[in-house]
Amino acid sequence: MKKTIITPRIAGVVNPDEYEAYIDIITHEKILVEKLEYGIAKFISTAESKIS
Repeated sequence: MKKTIITPRIAGVVNPDEYEAYIDIITHEKILVEKLEYGIAKFISTAESKIS
């Protein structure tokens, strides 16, 4: 039997004229959209991750 892994998909959209950026995370259950704050970095991962 094959194990199915459902990995979320991530997309980003930037409007440089308005200094706007959005990040979208799409899963099999929902779509999340977040407006990113200008000048603030975000780390996004679809799996467990460790930052050293």
